Amino acid sequence: MRILKFIFSIIFALALSSPGVARADCLGPAGAAGELVFNANHATMQYCNGADWVGFPKTSGDNSCDDVSEWVSQASLSQSWQDIAYGAGRFVAVGTFGAMTSTDGEIWEPVPSFLDQGGAILYAGGQFVATHRNASRRVATSPDGLNWTIHEDAAPEERHWGNLAYGGGRYIALSWGPTGYMSSDDGVNWTGHTGPDRLWWGAAYGNGVFVAVSHHTTEVAVSSDGMNWDLHAFAGMDWSHWNHARSITFGNGQFVAVSSDATNRVVTSPDGINWTARTAAEQNYWSDVTYANGLYVAVAEDGADRVMISQNGIDWTPMAAAEPNEWRAVAFGGGKFVAVSQNGTNRVMTAECLSPGCTDPDMPAGRLIYNGDYRVLQWCDGASWQAAGPVNPGGPNDGCENPAEPGGSLLFNQDYCILQYCDGDTWRRIGALPEAGYAANAVTNAAPATAELLRTAALANTSDGPRMTGSMWFRVRPHVANPEVQILFENYAGRIQVLLVSNTPSEPRYELLIEGKSQSDVNHIHAWEGDLIAEDIWYHLVFSFDTTLGAGHIYLNDVAVMPSYIDVNNTGQGIDIATTHYAVYFDSSVTAFQGDMADFWFDDVYVDLSVEANRRKFIAADGKPVDLGADGSAPAGSQPLIFFSGDAASWGTNKGRGGAFTQTGTLQDVAVPGGELGVGKVCAQ
Repeated sequence: MRILKFIFSIIFALALSSPGVARADCLGPAGAAGELVFNANHATMQYCNGADWVGFPKTSGDNSCDDVSEWVSQASLSQSWQDIAYGAGRFVAVGTFGAMTSTDGEIWEPVPSFLDQGGAILYAGGQFVATHRNASRRVATSPDGLNWTIHEDAAPEERHWGNLAYGGGRYIALSWGPTGYMSSDDGVNWTGHTGPDRLWWGAAYGNGVFVAVSHHTTEVAVSSDGMNWDLHAFAGMDWSHWNHARSITFGNGQFVAVSSDATNRVVTSPDGINWTARTAAEQNYWSDVTYANGLYVAVAEDGADRVMISQNGIDWTPMAAAEPNEWRAVAFGGGKFVAVSQNGTNRVMTAECLSPGCTDPDMPAGRLIYNGDYRVLQWCDGASWQAAGPVNPGGPNDGCENPAEPGGSLLFNQDYCILQYCDGDTWRRIGALPEAGYAANAVTNAAPATAELLRTAALANTSDGPRMTGSMWFRVRPHVANPEVQILFENYAGRIQVLLVSNTPSEPRYELLIEGKSQSDVNHIHAWEGDLIAEDIWYHLVFSFDTTLGAGHIYLNDVAVMPSYIDVNNTGQGIDIATTHYAVYFDSSVTAFQGDMADFWFDDVYVDLSVEANRRKFIAADGKPVDLGADGSAPAGSQPLIFFSGDAASWGTNKGRGGAFTQTGTLQDVAVPGGELGVGKVCAQ
């Protein structure tokens, strides 16, 4: 049992040994069970319980930036970057030739399969949404910033939709002219609206309204729903002192907008209608402003100091940019501000958020200590000390039992997957016990008998078509001499089949063969790869093909298989899916599968498995099974044709829509030690 107590580092790991228990790591950021980190984005301490990040309790206070560190140049791809957003643990910047992404703002890589030209981007409503730079109707969405879906005709008109905002469950995008308005409830389906004939350059949401600023007028547009817009003058201001608005943000109860050309190049408003002129740090071409963690940050395309910061939006302090580039946009994430530019040698710069820290005792954000005077574990959120449990709990102070440790001891309990500390008498847990996980049940034939699942009629609710997808867990039973062929799954005359092939009885590994033929036995799908499958090892196989696209994907244990030979017809020819005689074998015969199987799934759909999010519908990131649903509908949103799962008594009942199978022989459950197919709970109890 490992114990850490008193003063702990900002980022550290706690792990107690518990042999034989398999755990999933946490994601976003990646972390092992028991690892403890300070999340600067949300100003909270959190630990990994083996599957999810669990936040420490927080009763008051708000982490804020007193200041930012000196701006530092970062190398990036060289193109004209126009906008940047942060979400799902990563930054995404868009520019004239696509997009790039980074988890820390320092190391950047290109984003594949993105818009050819990026215009604007934001992260809201659990996804990234991006618009095209030039006159286009294309919109792109992504849950993680890596895997993007391009919606070709999403926008109502071909325009440069350069301004995005989100609020009240609605996305809005603005352009120019009386029809330069559109809104969406999901980021995919957009509806056009009419409004004031202006060239809009920035939009933000706050206090229940959207507010848009224009580049060539002294007016703003205000909307409560993102569909109906009203024009307002900058009330309370000398109009001649404000034009060429470039950007607007909302934070700390007010709107703040910046301009590229005006006497006063900052204005503030509580409601988007009544405005007050402010003095910028310098008379620069201010191109973007954002608010995060108690600090406004604006960047400029010219001037001596091309950054300015403010805690209240009124009083601004200039800062030197890392390089004299034309800085176009700035965003906050991961405890730092990141800006991008449209020119220069290094087109990214970063600055760390500097929090004021805690007092009595004086310590920075993320520090964790045990307060012996009040017998409580406490942590600094950057502004105030937060208690992780009851303060001054009373009672004896002689140490805890089971295990026996003194007050202030901190440990990760792997039996229950929970972090706990000793308050001198009682172990106090941090967070709730994790919910139960998913365990796939494996079956095999009751040796040495033969068992098979057979449907002699055609599959119901389908027809011959160009697509098929399959998923299964299997383990080959050890043999003294390998059978030449082991058929996991097939239909009439082997027109669809998944099988293992051994060329010689002494060969240590099996080849994998997947085929899909037409009624006339024309082979439209043929893929094989040698020396893949070993005995007595669990494998997850998932494959998907579409002959209209000429597309085929095979993943074994979540790793792409590049077949030695793969041929997918691209003329849309149909596979003989609706034929008779479908079979899953557990057999001791020469050609039948001799091993164990779990969660067999088959359907007449295509799933792009190169997209990681799609693979997560079949296999978890830690390589364990995922719950496909009682009827197998979880991956595709509807019942597949065939789905076998559960214990031996019910495994052979097809939970899919394709109709009943007849079971011959007896199936029996298979003991799977070590959590190889998942465990009943995230941690064993």
